[in-house]
Amino acid sequence: MVTSKKALMNLSSNYGIGSFVYFRRIVETELINLLEQVADLNDPKSSKIRQLLDEHKKSHKTADLLEEVFNFLPDSLKGLGVNPFKLLYGTLSVGVHKLSDSDCFEQAMSLRAVLDFVLKKIFEESKEVSEVKKHIKRLSTE
Repeated sequence: MVTSKKALMNLSSNYGIGSFVYFRRIVETELINLLEQVADLNDPKSSKIRQLLDEHKKSHKTADLLEEVFNFLPDSLKGLGVNPFKLLYGTLSVGVHKLSDSDCFEQAMSLRAVLDFVLKKIFEESKEVSEVKKHIKRLSTE
């Protein structure tokens, strides 16, 4: 993803506002995709996330979606004690217009850490569910 490379390049060059802007683009573009992946986990909560995503497609109210989706996130993300999707979105919506370059840099470092964690947890959950389904299928056919 070109945008993520640019975000990391700006971050490594200590360009706070530049990295912040690219992280914002990543989060705005990928937030719904991440929730789609969570909805595809086939967890009992997935159907509720799918319903919220369908409602979002009609209303386009991202803040409402992020507020409601927290209760249905995997435990590995809920265990943070804060809604990571809402946190990422909210921080990026305000930051670039109100923060100095050095503040944006500090925020971007934290944003990267939270985003990396969220992506890792979603990937792990998805992979784990896929692996278990493979074994269930194998056991069911025997």
